[in-house]
Amino acid sequence: MPTSGDYSSLGQNRLMATQCADRFHVVKNFTEATQLLLARCHAEILETLKTKEANPNEHMKTVVSIEECMLCDRSAHISPAP
Repeated sequence: MPTSGDYSSLGQNRLMATQCADRFHVVKNFTEATQLLLARCHAEILETLKTKEANPNEHMKTVVSIEECMLCDRSAHISPAP
């Protein structure tokens, strides 16, 4: 006849299996979302390269460094002192 300890260990094993399955699905969903994002970015990069090859005389946009961009964002949020 099973004891209460046996039922307790079965419950713990079931909980661990559920947690493992949940983690698996979280990782699987994250992987699929990342693959979709990278595929979209790759398609945009290829399209940009094709248009640049088709229009080599087109003026390029000014490249701004991350530091300059961050400074612009900060200055936009800082109000002048009274």
